[in-house]
Amino acid sequence: MQVYTTVPDVKKYTPLLKQHFPKLKSSHIFSHSSPHYDIDVLFATKGLGVNLVFSSLSGGHFESAPRCISKFGNIIQVASDDMRKNTALGEKLGGPK
Repeated sequence: MQVYTTVPDVKKYTPLLKQHFPKLKSSHIFSHSSPHYDIDVLFATKGLGVNLVFSSLSGGHFESAPRCISKFGNIIQVASDDMRKNTALGEKLGGPK
């Protein structure tokens, strides 16, 4: 199994992640502050995407997350901002409103 993750600042958080998860590859850590981190994830997965996205991102940071999912992948969205606003995930994915 390969694990990919996003953080606000790669340089700042990589040492902490590597300390707690030594098998995590540095090349699998991306910045969700980048508006196109989905492209980085897709490039790293050779265009396949990931099987599961566990996201606590909201707003613009979240919009790239669904594009990282593989064809039959899943997403778990736990952003408290979305929960407070009762935001429909389907609307963010372009589904019915």
